[in-house]
Amino acid sequence: MPAQVVAAVGRQLPPGRDPDALVFTGPGGGAGPKHGGPGVPRGTRTVLSRGNFRRVYLTAVAKTGDPAAVVELGTSERRALASLRAGGPQTLAEVVERLAAGRRLRSETVAWTLSRLEADNLVVVTGEGEERRWAVPALRPGALVRLKLSGPHDLRHTYATWLEDAG
Repeated sequence: MPAQVVAAVGRQLPPGRDPDALVFTGPGGGAGPKHGGPGVPRGTRTVLSRGNFRRVYLTAVAKTGDPAAVVELGTSERRALASLRAGGPQTLAEVVERLAAGRRLRSETVAWTLSRLEADNLVVVTGEGEERRWAVPALRPGALVRLKLSGPHDLRHTYATWLEDAG
């Protein structure tokens, strides 16, 4: 592996670890398959299974295509994004109406939520005053999404190509 990859992996490892310890591990021990399997003590670093690796890999690839997936959002922000994705560009009054669903909801609260989404570049704003409309931009294809990867092994080939292209 190139020196910068070795250094990056090394920074992610706990200090003073056993040099023979696993670098990429499964989710650890526990009571069921999500925790490493029965009979494995909780917290035990287990061998990373192909299924767990693929699950983590597919989640990471999906996040590259949706910027909202990598930002921690509160309930209000998630609901506002869902409303905008479902209904297209909306005025403040339209967003309030969609989110209220029979409850009293203050416009100021929704405006504050939309401003947070705007600050994180998760919504775009057009118009001014009463004509101001919020919308979710089209998903920006990340480098991995454009590659149409079918599995984690494809990353090795992609990385090798990028290294070759860089000389």
